[in-house]
Amino acid sequence: MCKSSLRLISLWIMIVFFAILPNSASASDGRINVGIVIDEGRRGNTQHAELITNILSDALIGTSNISLVERRRLDSAVVGELRRRGNNVMNLETMAEAGRVAGLQYIITGHYSRLSINENTIPFYFDPRPPREILRRPLSGARRRDRNRDTMELSVVYEINLRIINVETGEVRFSRSENELANSRTPRNNYNRRQEEESLRRRAIMGTTHRLGGIIRNQLAMMAASAR
Repeated sequence: MCKSSLRLISLWIMIVFFAILPNSASASDGRINVGIVIDEGRRGNTQHAELITNILSDALIGTSNISLVERRRLDSAVVGELRRRGNNVMNLETMAEAGRVAGLQYIITGHYSRLSINENTIPFYFDPRPPREILRRPLSGARRRDRNRDTMELSVVYEINLRIINVETGEVRFSRSENELANSRTPRNNYNRRQEEESLRRRAIMGTTHRLGGIIRNQLAMMAASAR
């Protein structure tokens, strides 16, 4: 075999090697490739799913033994897998296969749900008598209610459940649920139920996800250490 043929063969070997290298980088440098997929829920609220994803991403970025896969790459793999199966059912098998396509070792998946919501009115009462009469006989007056000065109290509890899935086996390696209460008190004349509920929802989701982010980071770090 001539030297030019040998050089050509060597060149092709190098090309194949470097094409495979990105998918096996986690094994060589001790890092694991991780992706995040959060269920948007029955109402398809992308804002809350993105909020959870962003907080979890911030918790994982900068961790030496975790490589976070670009979200667009994972989303493309998930959509492609759903199309291939001809349905919109996102189960463990679908997740695992999409993760393999995206070159992952683990997928963080989960969902959020509202556990409770309570609205309460705190009435405002006043004494209509003149101040001098109130001072002289403070307990004898008849109180009256001013509904315009009532206070509206709203409280919500949201729960987030996260799981870490081993892409190779489809096994759930870790699962954790956390919930948080968020409440507020607003004067009735400034009260907007929809806006207040949305604000509390975001507060509850953010607080819960921040706690879960540290827990998930520690679990993945241990998984990466054990894989070395």
